[in-house]
Amino acid sequence: MDSASRSQAFASSANEITWENLRTLSLANQPNVTLAAQIQEIRANPPSPKLIGAARSFGRRLAKALGHEGFVAAAEASWEEAIDILADQIAKNRKFIAHAMPSDLEQLSPVLQQSRRLLPGLYHQLPCTRLTTMKRLEMIRSHASPNQPVLIVGDDDGVSIELVRSGFSDVTVIDIDEKIIGKLATLAVSQRLKLKAFVHDLTKKPGLDLIRNYQVVLMDPPCSSEGAKLFLHGTLQVLAMPAATSFIVVTNCLSQLPAGLRDFQKFLLQHAFEVVQIDPASSVYPIPMLAKLSFKILLQTLATITGHRKFLRQPGWCPDFFISDTLILRIQNPE
Repeated sequence: MDSASRSQAFASSANEITWENLRTLSLANQPNVTLAAQIQEIRANPPSPKLIGAARSFGRRLAKALGHEGFVAAAEASWEEAIDILADQIAKNRKFIAHAMPSDLEQLSPVLQQSRRLLPGLYHQLPCTRLTTMKRLEMIRSHASPNQPVLIVGDDDGVSIELVRSGFSDVTVIDIDEKIIGKLATLAVSQRLKLKAFVHDLTKKPGLDLIRNYQVVLMDPPCSSEGAKLFLHGTLQVLAMPAATSFIVVTNCLSQLPAGLRDFQKFLLQHAFEVVQIDPASSVYPIPMLAKLSFKILLQTLATITGHRKFLRQPGWCPDFFISDTLILRIQNPE
């Protein structure tokens, strides 16, 4: 069975999100057996606590500079967890590059290319690629027809604009950042697009103009258990009939770390969420050049000091992209 088949089998049968399931999947999807074996060897032979402490300190500074929750989580992980996250990103990077047109790899989403000011800073996440935006539109189309209501929760990538451009007539977008909502609303007006845009803090009670039925909700929360729970809980307050809604949740599951994943799963069970599908490599974010160079130096140093320089001879050992998973969730109907 090839790696694509293994991914699909996992996605179609996974009703439980566990660290071991995800770790097994990433090892199965490594580009070659040699690299998978080397990753296992590195994982089983950690360096000294002093070296790990120095690497973690460097990682914290890098993560803080990037301001992305996925990197923040990796900086706080144990040696084994950090290697698992790295292995997962190596596998996803190789899979993505193998299935993407080279000319599209570095392109940002269409709206971001037109206006980088959609990224004002405070709630900034890494911008996604054009291919990612197109894939999100495909996911929404698979769960809703163009005349059915769609809610976008947090939209610094401008997916709502692209969705309306593609023919959807009932699109609502909410975001905590006034600048993002203002820019989306301005773009919609300038292009004569019908878009309902609201500033909304998910920790607050929603206004009556927001509460209604939505066929699909798309969200890209911070890559942490707390971030995913916040977005889902806040969105539930907006939905008049949650059981009728398909939730498309973009998150990097391993970045939640084992304790976070258990906490997230507990939240899903408490709110009767069912994991319908897992797409383990669906959202792609180019890593900024300076961050990529810093990360590469860190990996080279660790591999050299720990005697694993042969790892550096493998193609794709340093990821070019941060790649997240997509969960399709639904509320289980009570029996």
